[in-house]
Amino acid sequence: MGLSKTWLYAGLGVIVVGALATVVGIAAVRRFRSDQAATAPATTSANRAATSPARVAPASTPTPTTPPPAAPPTASAPKPAPPVARAETKPPAEKPPTEAKPKERKPPTPPVSTGSTAAAHPTPTPAAPRAVKPTPANLAAMLEEARSAVIKGDYLAAIAKLEALTKLDPNYPNAENMLDLARSGAKNSSQLAIDSGNRSELNGDFAAAAKQYQRAQQLDPTSSSATDAMRRLTQRMQGEGEDVLKRAKAAESAGRKPDAISLYEKAITLLPPEHPSVKAAREALAALKGGA
Repeated sequence: MGLSKTWLYAGLGVIVVGALATVVGIAAVRRFRSDQAATAPATTSANRAATSPARVAPASTPTPTTPPPAAPPTASAPKPAPPVARAETKPPAEKPPTEAKPKERKPPTPPVSTGSTAAAHPTPTPAAPRAVKPTPANLAAMLEEARSAVIKGDYLAAIAKLEALTKLDPNYPNAENMLDLARSGAKNSSQLAIDSGNRSELNGDFAAAAKQYQRAQQLDPTSSSATDAMRRLTQRMQGEGEDVLKRAKAAESAGRKPDAISLYEKAITLLPPEHPSVKAAREALAALKGGA
């Protein structure tokens, strides 16, 4: 009796627990459905507000609007690149081997010199020979040669030697004294030549007189006596030459050809080369000799 009651109470307890679990489950389902019904209109109205154009508020009553919070950027996953189709490459066709022809060798052509190459590569010019500095032995030989020329009376040669020696060594011993001696001897010889020319001029040997006067001028270029003697002789010869030319023309007119030829030749000798009558005298002489 006691055991049956225990089982009876246990069965009632299980039924009660099952009924309570059913009631709690039904209440949870109803609450879940009510929550979904409450959130659905809010989501729909928010979607409609985002898609519908915003209404412009009247100008009289502006209302400040706060910007919605910016949504965090979402990193987009990189898209995979499409596979590239590779073109199949065919190996090049093999060419049959060709025999190599031997190259003809041409003879080298000599370079042609042009203005530009000549300017770029000028021909080297030989170096000028260096002047040999005279040694004391050479100077001594020059002095000895000058002394010998003075002794022989060749003053012009002695003066030339001594002037060259003093240019090389102005302080060479006895060179300056020897030069003064040579110049003094040249002046004396110049005067002697003038005297000899005067004697020849008095004898009528104008050619010999002219030779002596010219020598006097060479020995002493500063001598006025030699210059005056040469000028006097030139004037005398021109005067006598013009007189002889007149006599030659007279002999030609008289038909005395030998006398005319002789007189024309003498006139040409006496007259200076630049005299205007010299050309006419030569032509007359050539005509006489050609017709003889």
